[in-house]
Amino acid sequence: MADLQTEEVEVPRYFLCPISLEIMKDPVTLSTGITYDRENIENWLFSRKNQVCPITKQVVHDIELTPNHTLRRLIQSWCTLNASSGVERFPTPRPPISKPELIKLLKDSNSPHHQTKSLKRLKSIVLENEKNKRLMESAGAADYLSAVITNLTNVNSMTSSSPAAEALCILNHLQLSPAGLKSLFKKPSDFVETLTNMMQHATSFESRVNSVMLLKSMFEVAEPIQVTSLNPNFFTELVRILTDQISQKATKAALKLLINVCPWGRNRIKAVEAGVVPVLIEALMDCSEKRVFERMIMVLVQVCQCADGREELVKHAGGLAVVSKAVFGVSPVVGERAVRIMYSVALFSGNMRVLQEMLELGVVEKLLLVLQVDCGRKMKEKAREILKIHARGHPKDGALKTVPLPFSDLCAALFDSNTATGNCKWTSTQTASMVGSSSCQRVQQLLLTNSVFHDTEDDAGTSHQTSEPIPDHTSDPNFEPASEPIPEPTPHDMRKALPYLIKGNEGPKVVVCFEKLKLVGLDPVDPLFLAAFHKERGFER
Repeated sequence: MADLQTEEVEVPRYFLCPISLEIMKDPVTLSTGITYDRENIENWLFSRKNQVCPITKQVVHDIELTPNHTLRRLIQSWCTLNASSGVERFPTPRPPISKPELIKLLKDSNSPHHQTKSLKRLKSIVLENEKNKRLMESAGAADYLSAVITNLTNVNSMTSSSPAAEALCILNHLQLSPAGLKSLFKKPSDFVETLTNMMQHATSFESRVNSVMLLKSMFEVAEPIQVTSLNPNFFTELVRILTDQISQKATKAALKLLINVCPWGRNRIKAVEAGVVPVLIEALMDCSEKRVFERMIMVLVQVCQCADGREELVKHAGGLAVVSKAVFGVSPVVGERAVRIMYSVALFSGNMRVLQEMLELGVVEKLLLVLQVDCGRKMKEKAREILKIHARGHPKDGALKTVPLPFSDLCAALFDSNTATGNCKWTSTQTASMVGSSSCQRVQQLLLTNSVFHDTEDDAGTSHQTSEPIPDHTSDPNFEPASEPIPEPTPHDMRKALPYLIKGNEGPKVVVCFEKLKLVGLDPVDPLFLAAFHKERGFER
């Protein structure tokens, strides 16, 4: 409507749509008795997914809209009478498809003589707007179309223009409601098996994409009994979709499908037997999209909950490397899932080769970083457990002597990143509680060769015999003092640093002590080294 002079022409109130407050071009009446402009009410019901009348707030059970021809003619007549005031007459709208017409087309789709023509017409209708999709579903399109697909699915009729492919395309674009999707599971023939055959034998990528997309929607509303009885061929075809990478949409749908069905244990084994683990590992190496990466890692989390899945992951040359890489750099969700995978592997499938590979890949350093940064509580707990498992599987673990490490306080300070002369100093209360408490009786252990430790006295006056006692030769008249032995550098320097740290809050800095500790024979990122110094605090800082 152009140049309408509102001061001269008053628009009748019942000509206005209650939603847009503009003159209605195509007035239609809802089942609640209220009239709206067709475009506005269709947008309200179908695009915005509302199920109530905007005015009465009543639930709309019948979505069919009845054209109000009388009101439309009145509006057109009024526009003609006020043309001199700039009121433009609206043309008579083309009548939309009706439910009886849709039912006839659906019936024709099962007739060999009219099948091709009716399916093409139905496809154009379903792609037109959301209203047509809902109307087609209410007309029983799911039953008719699934029957066409089931009856025509065979090796010789899987071209992109075949009736089965056309019916599948329409059914996928219908975007059925949950009730409509559940009805597909109740067909006399196994419709899931039919769609699996479509994925297997279809010669066009479009049919394979439509099959996996429809299956994804179905299994989002499936009952447990329908998920636990899947054929192994189902998983084989999903893995083929991932391998062929026919489209990003198909890849995401296949991953979502696997996420929905793999919580059931038997399905995990079927997925592993179909070869999903190596396919995912190879795909993760080149994946650059965050959402796809997250879904792939989630599938790995699920399949690694079974022994076969963990075995396949460990057996692949890039399996642990890909998971380790995912701890940081993608997203917090991916990092948490990667740690869960490593936890499952370390706990149930850990051996010396696996632990050594994880050490070489820098897993220990990444797990330590997990403990330092702001990660989730569960992620930190898993990281601590993996470090403990590493320590238990260390090759030197069996050779540990029962020699208490006399400088546990020093080591604790080192791993707290404190300096002896820095701001973080030990107070007398902290020292007494640490050295004199019962926790100090459960001292850390470390393999120190050819080391002689002497008594040390803490602030509480308690003497701790750290190794063999020094023999008392003062009562022996024949004893002649020998030349004083040169103390071993490492324990001597550690022993010298400890009193300064505990009593005087002075002494060497952390970097210096760290280098001295490395001389013991274990690398600072060695899991046994970490276990020795973190045992009392459960791998916490």
